[in-house]
Amino acid sequence: MSRNTEPKKILKMLLLQASLAAGTLFCIDIASFFFLPAHLAANLHEYRVSAQAPSAIGGRERYPKDYFVSHPTRGMDIGANHRAVHELETLRYPIWSNRFGCFDRDWPAVPTGYAYFAGDSFTWGYAAFEEKFATIFEAKTGKPALKCGVTHTGQRHQFDKFREVVKLVGHFPSRVIVGYFVNDIANDYAHPHSTVVDGWQVDDVYLDINMDKVHVDQSWISQQIAASLAAPPPPSMASQFIQVARRYSLTMQMLSMLTRDIRRNISQAIKPGAVNTRVYLYKNQEIRWIYSLLETYFDPGPLKFQGNHYADPNRTALLDWKRHSLENKYELSILLIPDKDHWGKSSLYQEVRSFLKENNIDYLDLTEVALLQQIKAEEVYWRTDGHFSPAGNHLVAEELIKRWGAR
Repeated sequence: MSRNTEPKKILKMLLLQASLAAGTLFCIDIASFFFLPAHLAANLHEYRVSAQAPSAIGGRERYPKDYFVSHPTRGMDIGANHRAVHELETLRYPIWSNRFGCFDRDWPAVPTGYAYFAGDSFTWGYAAFEEKFATIFEAKTGKPALKCGVTHTGQRHQFDKFREVVKLVGHFPSRVIVGYFVNDIANDYAHPHSTVVDGWQVDDVYLDINMDKVHVDQSWISQQIAASLAAPPPPSMASQFIQVARRYSLTMQMLSMLTRDIRRNISQAIKPGAVNTRVYLYKNQEIRWIYSLLETYFDPGPLKFQGNHYADPNRTALLDWKRHSLENKYELSILLIPDKDHWGKSSLYQEVRSFLKENNIDYLDLTEVALLQQIKAEEVYWRTDGHFSPAGNHLVAEELIKRWGAR
């Protein structure tokens, strides 16, 4: 055998083995696409998810234009008697507001003994009106419920809105249920941090590298909106191939996850505890969105609340609300909502629970509910979003009814 034929045989063997490996992976991808259990596929971002055109939005994602208005003390709020459409995954559904500026039915007169639901985007919606946990609570208990959550807010904003709505109503509720989430500390630290420009809800407060607040001007915000609304350049053939492959190929999903893990580990090695954040340039200064503050008190592990000076405004808001409830004879209750990654992990809010107990503030921590601990996170949250799905809203509503549903 000549020396020239030996490399050719080796190359032929390698090509044959590569072809067999590719064919095997192809068969695995086809079988996985049709037979991989849904609860496993739910953990793979973009896998088996239909492609959809991105919405034209400015400022914060997924919030429609002309639904929010500027507010003199809260920065922004839902406008009274507004209508719009919200988009989430493959769902489009109508949203609106009543005369109180709440995504709720109209209330010509509010009966006594009503419940008032405050909170952020979890309380506001991310589900059709009939599927919100506050709506389900009202329907199943027969107890009137004002549903006044506002996206992208903390307790300082929510308490101020509550007092304004109560003045319009004319009398206090029997109970206030406040949805509490891990980013409320950041919202309260930067409050008021948002406004409305050109019809879009946008932030006008950011953080510098030291987590100090930076107020940006409207012209800079308008430039960011224009850039967001500009048509993106068409994706390259390679990018389109990767997007399609992620939707249909388990192999590509596993490679993508491995790549993300490597990048995350490198980032953690460079800066331990760092979260994925957004960095902008403003007047030759790097600024970041307010939720970058989470890296100081949350990621990874349990939320740091006691002794966290960034949480001072949040603690003050909770104490002020408790004092107000005692003075005006209504019950104040806090609903502790976990993020998707901490579903069923009771350690998440252990410091918040201690604070609430010390100050005699009633609460329900969803991570401590035995029944919910037996349910997987993918049965509670949207597939590609961190908010409650309709099924999750129903599960949460049932726990609210058990705890606070008695008339």
